[in-house]
Amino acid sequence: MPWSWLALFLALAWGVQSLLAYRQIRELRQKVADIGRRRRSGFLGVGTYRRFARPGAVVILVADTGGRLVEGYRLLGWSVLARLEAYEGVEGVPVEELARRLDQGAWEGGEALKQATREALDRILAEMGRAAETDQELRPASTAGRGV
Repeated sequence: MPWSWLALFLALAWGVQSLLAYRQIRELRQKVADIGRRRRSGFLGVGTYRRFARPGAVVILVADTGGRLVEGYRLLGWSVLARLEAYEGVEGVPVEELARRLDQGAWEGGEALKQATREALDRILAEMGRAAETDQELRPASTAGRGV
């Protein structure tokens, strides 16, 4: 009998975790869609960092066509209870400047935030490079294949 209670508890815990993870993913997708509706030009970069038994991070950065960050959001933590929040200190900073700051050393928020921010910046820089090559303004960068 005690084993059946343990199995029931584990099944319920897994179900709650799945529901909360779904809610978190839906919130991220809605934020990206909202940014796409509000901003018809510029660049969108999404970066993620996940490692086993370490806190993870998701970063969403938005740059205008001049390469200056206009919005930033971050999601940090160990659990599915983490919520998307504004990424303080990135608004108004040129993309290249923030990339230099990241390369110079420690980053407030830890390694997870630093790596996710770097990935988002790399995506924006890649899209900016493609736009410069074609001499066109580009829509937000694709998040295809990233699960966000």
